[in-house]
Amino acid sequence: MQTGFCYERLQALGWCWVIAPLVKRFQIPNPAEFYQKNLQPFNANPYISTYAVGAVARLEEEKKEPEEIQRVKNSLRGPLGSLGDNLIWKNVRPALLVLGIIASGWISFWGPILFLVSFNAFQLYLRGRGLRKGFQLGEQIFVEFSGSFWRKVTYFFGALGALLLGFWLIQKGAEYVSWNSEIAFIFLAALILGLVGFYKRISAFDTFLLCLGSGVVIKFLLTFI
Repeated sequence: MQTGFCYERLQALGWCWVIAPLVKRFQIPNPAEFYQKNLQPFNANPYISTYAVGAVARLEEEKKEPEEIQRVKNSLRGPLGSLGDNLIWKNVRPALLVLGIIASGWISFWGPILFLVSFNAFQLYLRGRGLRKGFQLGEQIFVEFSGSFWRKVTYFFGALGALLLGFWLIQKGAEYVSWNSEIAFIFLAALILGLVGFYKRISAFDTFLLCLGSGVVIKFLLTFI
């Protein structure tokens, strides 16, 4: 989907490459016209863009009007962008990256491999699920985005990331820091903020930034006040 990305048409060229098999499958009589109408600007998170591909494939099979297909396609840009970015970039990738970092301390170079395997396994699952759900639901695909799947999987990876990040910070702190009352106070504050982030279902990335910023502020206050 990212093939030939440009700021004029965004992912349009990659979109045409992905849906090229539809020309043969549905015996579309005028391929040039088909590709031309699909060169309209399109942009979505690449890992869940298959929801749009599946939905458009279903509409093409049903011989819907080009205007209706384009309307559905354009309507999917926002949900697929916001849901995908929140899930992948703010929750899944940070959580699995921390998992790989922790594993690197135990199994050396297998840590990065664990990250790559786990991340790609999940994104391939998402791509396959999107293609299947999109084709099943067609223009009703929007119902899928209000289901519990997105809430559950986002919460799971957010909680997993926060848990792994807390474990890693404690582990590294025990290795390199001489504990005293000042460090213990900072650690306690970070722990409380981490628990608040977990309770409020804040993403692992935002929780990390919150704890890091609070630690810097507390250190400054304890040093100069």
